[in-house]
Amino acid sequence: MIKENQFGFMPGRSTTKAIHLLRRLMEKYRDRKKNLHLDIYDRVSTNIQTPVNIIETFTIRVGLHQGPAFIPFIFTVIIDQIYKSIRDTVPWCMFFADDIVLAAETEEEANSKLEEWREALEGKRLHISRMKIEYLQCDFSGTESIGKPEVTIRREVVACTSKFKYLESVIQSNGEINGDVSNRIQDKKPRVQGEVRVAPLSAKMQKNRLRWFGHVERKTHGIPVRRIEYTIVEGKRSRERLRRTWEEQIKSNLHELHLSKDLTMDRASWRRLIYVLDYLTCPS
Repeated sequence: MIKENQFGFMPGRSTTKAIHLLRRLMEKYRDRKKNLHLDIYDRVSTNIQTPVNIIETFTIRVGLHQGPAFIPFIFTVIIDQIYKSIRDTVPWCMFFADDIVLAAETEEEANSKLEEWREALEGKRLHISRMKIEYLQCDFSGTESIGKPEVTIRREVVACTSKFKYLESVIQSNGEINGDVSNRIQDKKPRVQGEVRVAPLSAKMQKNRLRWFGHVERKTHGIPVRRIEYTIVEGKRSRERLRRTWEEQIKSNLHELHLSKDLTMDRASWRRLIYVLDYLTCPS
């Protein structure tokens, strides 16, 4: 059985679900003003043993080739076997094919997890590359730590960044999404013919938000994408005015449209209730 941490080529485990889990985890820690440490690894390198010797290490640059339907499944099975010794659960450890994201509450825990991954990879003649890892410290507590935070592999310091791209979504250390929004709208100007009246952006965002909410609500409680709902972060909520959390935003949207959670169970009906027309052509 494939580990639930694997979101690549698995039914019911899309990239959107992985991104949703990571963002909700960050949101919960920011809400309680507790720090979070994230490591992402997006490529591996390996070497090949021949009858003569072992060739020099090289980086795997080509992704999974398209072909018969069973190829992605075989790839997932192999990756799952490599990582079978890892005991972390979702959302603290997630991987999409060979893209890995690890979350930890402390710098020490982050180092421990990286060491565990290094041992798992090297046990299969794979090598973890410091150059392919990005470390992001989410300093939600607002307290300055003594010295610069360091995450290392074999005593080599991993580069610390303020943002990284995970499954094409930009993750920022401050928990904001403006970088991701800019990334998604770049060079995507709408092509419109004739005079049109476009629906307000806020209405479209509300529709998409509620559509995703309905999709998640219809899932059973035990699956990974819903587990984040029951993740409790200790600590008191900040007295400072913060941005609305996912749950607060959903409650506000439901109240505004006079809807309830129970209505999400009927997918077709729910989509009709939250529907927003993309645009209206103005009469000539």
